[in-house]
Amino acid sequence: MIENETISIPRDKGIYTPAEDTYLLLHLITAFLDSGTSSSIPSEATALDMGCGNGLITYHLSQRFTRVHAIDVNPHCLVHLGTMSRKLPSLSRVTCISMDLFSGFKTSGKTPEYHVACFNPPYLPFNGNKTFHENSRVNASRGNENMIDKALYSNEGGGETLRMFLESIPMYLAPGGHVFFVKSSLTTFDEFDAFLACNGYTQVSMKSVHMFFEDICAYHVKR
Repeated sequence: MIENETISIPRDKGIYTPAEDTYLLLHLITAFLDSGTSSSIPSEATALDMGCGNGLITYHLSQRFTRVHAIDVNPHCLVHLGTMSRKLPSLSRVTCISMDLFSGFKTSGKTPEYHVACFNPPYLPFNGNKTFHENSRVNASRGNENMIDKALYSNEGGGETLRMFLESIPMYLAPGGHVFFVKSSLTTFDEFDAFLACNGYTQVSMKSVHMFFEDICAYHVKR
């Protein structure tokens, strides 16, 4: 069992607290990295934690890779990682980038190459009458509800952000690169398997857990 006792999460900055989806994704990632099939990844490879949030996955990636990019639209998440790097030396390998998905790379012309990319996206269907601080998965103070909104909910039935990520990441993925992500049974994503195939993805593995009213699924795909 992977615990988060080394990661202290601020309770008032709109940062997503590690939950079942976090641990499910983390177990899938570490199972791959501990397996013999990960030996093809070069030692100098760069890993991506998109939507790094609380930094738990970033921390584990920093223990395996010499370079990690942690991206989040919430600046408090990146400040949190900077604070934790004083206690956890491996986080010194992490470059924190504040942007929404790959928007900053597109404007700057930068094209990093990732051998492993991870994303726990906002996957719940957006409901204009619901705010994130009312959701049992998070602890947020008033004033940070918008950041919690961005961490949990997405348009197009919850699938918009994940779709945009999966459409964009091939531009930044090394040949044979591995992608890990989360999707819920509540997420509307029409023809999901066909979408993966049409975008050149092959599913390697999938793990799921049933939580109350939904199934949370973590996927490992490659190109």
